[in-house]
Amino acid sequence: MGNKNIAPILVIDDSKDTRRLLRLLLEKEGYEVIEAENGEEGLNAVEERKPDLILLDLQMPDMSGITVCKIIRDTPGNDSIYILMLTASTSKEIEGLDMGADDYVIKPFEKESLMARIRNGLRCSERRTNALFDSVTGLIRSDLFLQHYLPVELSRAKRYRSNLSIVILEVIDSEADSHINIELEQQVVERIAKLFDLRKGDLAILRKGMVFFLLLPVTSAKQAVIVADRMREKIGQMEFIDGIRVSSKYSIIDLNYSKNPLHEAERFLEVARSNEIYVNGKLWTNIG
Repeated sequence: MGNKNIAPILVIDDSKDTRRLLRLLLEKEGYEVIEAENGEEGLNAVEERKPDLILLDLQMPDMSGITVCKIIRDTPGNDSIYILMLTASTSKEIEGLDMGADDYVIKPFEKESLMARIRNGLRCSERRTNALFDSVTGLIRSDLFLQHYLPVELSRAKRYRSNLSIVILEVIDSEADSHINIELEQQVVERIAKLFDLRKGDLAILRKGMVFFLLLPVTSAKQAVIVADRMREKIGQMEFIDGIRVSSKYSIIDLNYSKNPLHEAERFLEVARSNEIYVNGKLWTNIG
C-alpha cells in the first residue's frame, strides 16, 4: 500500500518504545514518519515539515501534550493539521479536545482501531486543506485571512508589543495599449503567487482581481519595504501572453501607525502610482 503523496505523519511522544512501535506500524502502511521526543522538538517539526496528521502523547515531561496542542492551534497556518491524542488515561481527554485535538486513542491501542482513526484523520485533513486554500493561487482564502488570521496576528502583536506590517500589492497594466483580459489575469495571479518567498509565519492571499495582501509579523514597515521592492523588481521582469508586461504598486502600513492598518493600507494604495511604494502614508523616497 503506497501513500507517496501524503505529507509525513508526526509522532510526538517521550517514550522511545511507543515511537518505535508507531513507526513500524505506519511505515508498513506506506507512510513517512517523523519522530519527536518532546514538545519543543515536536513544535519545530510542525514548522519545518507541516504534517497532515500528528500523533501526540498527552502526558510528557516539561511540556504536556495539551500545551503543545494549544500552541499548534494558536499558530496561523496549522488549521488543516489533524491532531490525534495518545493517552493512557481517560481523565484528560476532554481537556485535550477542548484545546483543539480532533480525537484520542487510549494506550495500549489496538492496531486496527488506530489505523482507522489515522485514515479518517488524513481524509479530514485533506478536506480542511481544500477548504482553506484558493484553488487558483494555492494561497490562503481571503475570507479566512480577514476573519481569522488577521485578527489573531493583530491581537498577538498588540499583546507582545511587536511589529506587524501589512503589505498590499496591486499588479497593474504597464502598457497603455494593452489590455488584461480574464485569461491573462489568471496567468498573472498564478505566476505571481509562486513568486512569494515568505518566512515561516508570513501569510499571502489574493484579495480580489490582481490585488494581494501580505501579512508580515515581527516586521517593521521599513523592513517590509525590502520584501515589496524585491517583489516589484521580479514582477517588472516577467513577460506574459503576447509579450505583455505588467508593473505593480504597494502600500505598507505597520500596526504602530494605525489602529486599523488594513483600511489605511487600502486608502494609500489608491494614491500610489505604478512602481511606487507608500509606507505609512508617505512615498518611500521621501522617508529618511
